Amino acid sequence: MRALAAVVLVLGLTVVVTAQHKIPPLPDTAGAPKKLASGITITDIKEGTGVPAEKGRMVRIYFIGWVTKTQVMFDFRDEHTGPLAFHLGQGTDVKGLEYGVYGMRVGGKRRLVIPPSLGHGSKVTTLVPPNSQLTYDVELVSVARPGV
Repeated sequence: MRALAAVVLVLGLTVVVTAQHKIPPLPDTAGAPKKLASGITITDIKEGTGVPAEKGRMVRIYFIGWVTKTQVMFDFRDEHTGPLAFHLGQGTDVKGLEYGVYGMRVGGKRRLVIPPSLGHGSKVTTLVPPNSQLTYDVELVSVARPGV
């Protein structure tokens, strides 16, 4: 009985979180999608300014991530939860997210469509089925110089 209650609670929270964060359509001002050799598709929504995100630099991003096919949101970071921080080139759990941030400038916004091989792959998670294509809307919050 407790297991059933836990499943209902998790599913209920998923519905609430997903309902609060509807997948936004791309604005009319978005650039043309660009498919990289890696298989990632990048669409620039807003150009940023300042120092570019390059290998070795610490970056901080806000994002919303969802499974492309089902549009189920599985993760997000915003001003309330705090940005995700990582050094470019040192790897993250989702390689495509890291690759998609390269070249962005602070204040820039970008949509990334990531193939399964650069997402979660065949790994099973609570909200992401194995071999799922992922979509992220990313905003670059800050870029620090190398070594910081």
